[in-house]
Amino acid sequence: MSIEKAAMTYPIPPQQQHLAAPPAAPAPVIDPHPAGAADWTYTPRHPADAGKPAPAEWGWRAGLRSLTGGLITLGPGAEEELHRAGVAQIRSTLPGSRTIVVANEKGGAGKTPTALILSALLAEYRREAVVVWDVNELRGTLGRRAEIADPSTTVTDLLAAAGELARPDAEIGVLTSYLRRQPEGNLVLASSEDGNAMRQIGHAECDVVRQLLLRRFGVVVCDTGNNAAAPNFLYTVDSADILIIPAAPSNVHLEVARAMLRMLDSRETTKHLVAKAVLVVTSPTGARLDPAEERWFADRIGRVVHVPADPVIAEGSKLPISELSAESRRAWTQVAAAVISAAQAPSPHDRPRGRRRAPEPDETSPADLYPASADGSISP
Repeated sequence: MSIEKAAMTYPIPPQQQHLAAPPAAPAPVIDPHPAGAADWTYTPRHPADAGKPAPAEWGWRAGLRSLTGGLITLGPGAEEELHRAGVAQIRSTLPGSRTIVVANEKGGAGKTPTALILSALLAEYRREAVVVWDVNELRGTLGRRAEIADPSTTVTDLLAAAGELARPDAEIGVLTSYLRRQPEGNLVLASSEDGNAMRQIGHAECDVVRQLLLRRFGVVVCDTGNNAAAPNFLYTVDSADILIIPAAPSNVHLEVARAMLRMLDSRETTKHLVAKAVLVVTSPTGARLDPAEERWFADRIGRVVHVPADPVIAEGSKLPISELSAESRRAWTQVAAAVISAAQAPSPHDRPRGRRRAPEPDETSPADLYPASADGSISP
């Protein structure tokens, strides 16, 4: 059964029936743009769509405008225009909630920095809370690399409270108290430092966590481990809408990436990820993909994006997003734009508008796995 089963467990008591929403009356016909009224509809501005582009804010073009007091005003250069278009793409509306998985079986490919930076830029530019979840089958490093490490709660604490969090009257503030809010607005759900506890988390537990997160947040980014046979990994790719593959331009990294793409393409539940996948290539030496290698991936997936090396990422410790170089941040913005562009396409996980997915007979809700006892505490 699905998470919605919790709603049937807590019906509105008779003494509160008057608080239930009344039947909806026919909506009156209202002019959405009455004369003299301000139009507050958000429309991303793109230089190509505007008669006159916004003045340049980068480089010598912006300096000239400042020097002349605005007498000479130039539009943005090609690089700034590309960045603006990327930001506008990131702010686009999505057709539904999206689960984005960052995966590569090769250790050291940059999965955790990719997940952390992507979630931060999505939260900052979209102005909405984006959750990044460490779905590593053992002890992941997402919580240690995030700039803010408080509170110390992890995914095991969230699972222990799942029964309460699944209640229809549960407040979002209770759920977010288990997450670590970062300066850019993204929220980190860290893995436990207890490896034995993490080994207890399988398919059913991952489903509980994902259901709880998607009830409250529209975008969830998943940082995975290195074992493609682990239940956590398989659940994550089976439920994902978008795939990101971080890799270095080396034969070992690329061969592992190709093998993973072949595996995903061979499975009915994951083959949709291949055509929209985004390959993120980065190297501490600044090396790029060989043109033949780049063509191989470009012919099979959605996008290949090169990201320059950044010492803040290479250090391997805390990763403050604000300290990324300007060049690095611009490249990662293009990664985020490519991801949102892919996320706008239909997904096999999309539900018909106005309808809820019918529960499957073998589905388990958080309230079933972690029921609340009569006194409100969580049963073990």
